[in-house]
Amino acid sequence: MNYARLASRVDATAGKIEQAVAMNQVTGQITRITTKLAPTVNAMNSMEVAMGMEKFSQVFEDLEVSGDMQMAAMSGATTGMTPEDSVNALLQEVGDEHALDVGSMLTEAQPGTGVGTIVEPAAGDEIEKRFAALRAQAM
Repeated sequence: MNYARLASRVDATAGKIEQAVAMNQVTGQITRITTKLAPTVNAMNSMEVAMGMEKFSQVFEDLEVSGDMQMAAMSGATTGMTPEDSVNALLQEVGDEHALDVGSMLTEAQPGTGVGTIVEPAAGDEIEKRFAALRAQAM
């Protein structure tokens, strides 16, 4: 179970790094466009200004498409990669380890709803406490 959490955190960090790299690329493109646009604006050549603004809007459109594709890929990857049987087996295994009746808990749960209560972590686990606090802030 700890490996699954660690893998999730590593994936989240990798996603943030990829996002930062993309933002740096966009920043570079915007800087180049802006430096080309400044002399044009000073000369007030409307045709060159329009072409520069078109390049500027193209960068943002590319960024939006890239972001949408990344979000779609991430949501599709997380839901489609794990078979339902594996998830059910893992739930049952964890339930057995902690003497929980997972079957009755799952029948009581309504699809599409949140848990509703936050389970407090063990007193000695600092990371779990921080994670619970972040979850509480998100709600």
